[in-house]
Amino acid sequence: MPREPYHTVWAVFVFGWLNIYLLRMALAPILPPLMGEFGLTFTEAGLLATAYFYAYAAMQVPAGLLGELFGRKRVLVAGTLTWAVASLLTGFTTSFAQIFAARFVAGLGMGSYFGNDRPLIAAATPREKMGVGQAVSFTGGGLGLFLGLVLAGLVAEAWGWRAAFVLLSLPSFLAAASVWRFIREPVSAGRLAWRWHPYRALLRSADLWRLYLAQATNIYAMSLVGTWAPAMFQEVGVTGLGASSLYASLLGLAALPGLLLVGWASDRAAGRGLGRKGVMALSYAGVAAAFLGLGIAIGLRAPAAALAAGIFLAGIFLWGCYGPAYAVLGDLAPPEVLGTAFGLCNTVAFLGALAAPMATGWIRDLTGSFAGGCYVAAGLALVGTLLALSIPPAFRLAPERARAGGP
Repeated sequence: MPREPYHTVWAVFVFGWLNIYLLRMALAPILPPLMGEFGLTFTEAGLLATAYFYAYAAMQVPAGLLGELFGRKRVLVAGTLTWAVASLLTGFTTSFAQIFAARFVAGLGMGSYFGNDRPLIAAATPREKMGVGQAVSFTGGGLGLFLGLVLAGLVAEAWGWRAAFVLLSLPSFLAAASVWRFIREPVSAGRLAWRWHPYRALLRSADLWRLYLAQATNIYAMSLVGTWAPAMFQEVGVTGLGASSLYASLLGLAALPGLLLVGWASDRAAGRGLGRKGVMALSYAGVAAAFLGLGIAIGLRAPAAALAAGIFLAGIFLWGCYGPAYAVLGDLAPPEVLGTAFGLCNTVAFLGALAAPMATGWIRDLTGSFAGGCYVAAGLALVGTLLALSIPPAFRLAPERARAGGP
């Protein structure tokens, strides 16, 4: 297949998301030594994990607006440099408050990405490849998640958790340079005259709100396993930080088959006039079944291999939701405020990320097991399935469309 200009756009954002997840996930394998050093409970450790997500969620809509007004490329470069510096400085923190603050600032920088790279991908990608196009860049997230869990655990075992943040922050400076060098700003970017109507249509769209809330259930489950997977393996008897992190990293390896296969399936369904929401709903249902299985495996103290297989399967469905969901969003949202639409989606979706680490830690403190937290995630994923299917035409396999009064 000949190289097309949109392939370069995809590749730059693959590398960007690789670095986001590399540093986002670096905290998970080092939570046990952090808890020991600072005397934290599971609930308090969950609170630390949410420091990033508070800032990340808060930046979604402002970043999309800034990109529409001043140019997406500028916002992406500034945000990437912000998280790179904040993550580097995390390695020099000496207190819980300092770590919390550094993770918060890193979250602000990373929060600038989604509302600006999604519209650039949508602008560069042919419509018939949109499901795959919106999915491909997130393969970088899967690889970054894998590397973040594995490398942070290994580096922390060898040289301490502070060294992990210092070393893993360095590639992000290259990610900023690649956006500056290879990404072209669309002609209309940074020249948007303010008009309230498309924003009002965006906020009033019940169809988009269904999509946002469905994604919140998926992000809840993703954040649960992304934060607590190493500790879940320790619960079933895996000893050693490196071993538990290696098992947990299978969540990242699941991204490649999940994103590409489900994105491809959604493009095929759309091409046949069936719409994308059926494929999206099947992914949410798969998340529900996988987390039910994870809860049972943890409750029974199943072998680590069984838990690892469950996490890999869950990862296929968790990652798979992204391609069809964001292709549908691109079809339903007003094109002139697409960045804000993506940002608003991620703001709502990451309410799940804010809730999952602490809620699961609290359930673990209360019950002595992570099984209950997995059952909660399974129930929420079923809600996400119904929300996806209710996007008009509701519970029918047909192209998605906004209803009257929507965008």
